Amino acid sequence: MFHKLPLMLKRLFHYIILLCDCVIKSFFLYFFQERRLSMKIALCTELRNVEWFESRLRSLFEGDGQLVIDELWNEKQLSQALRRSRYHAVVIAMTGARGLEAAIQAKQLAPEVPLVWWSDDENFALIAYQLRIPAFLSIDCSDQELYEAMEPIRKRRYG
Repeated sequence: MFHKLPLMLKRLFHYIILLCDCVIKSFFLYFFQERRLSMKIALCTELRNVEWFESRLRSLFEGDGQLVIDELWNEKQLSQALRRSRYHAVVIAMTGARGLEAAIQAKQLAPEVPLVWWSDDENFALIAYQLRIPAFLSIDCSDQELYEAMEPIRKRRYG
């Protein structure tokens, strides 16, 4: 029995090394892959438009990994979401003053998060500039304009 002890310790040590290696690899794979491959966007829009806006956003990020879009329908839901979760971008697609209120709220609650504001009223463009919102789009913007607004966010996330 005692003469087999070194062999048993050697095997035990070998299995411990394999287990540690497996755990470390799993941790790094999960940590870095999750961080690199997923993007979380808060989309605040009126209920009737959510599918249209979401499909336009998803078309921009095809092939970039997992895109998570939280659908929010008013400023209150946006406020709650920004307090409980971290987002890579906030997209506001609301008409009139509701869009303005949501944009102001988003800038106050998460000033470091990139914000894209879609509006039906181009007169809000000056307000967006004053709020330092880098991307203001009209509701009927082209796919190219949307791509140019979202590209810095995509690059910031995926490199």
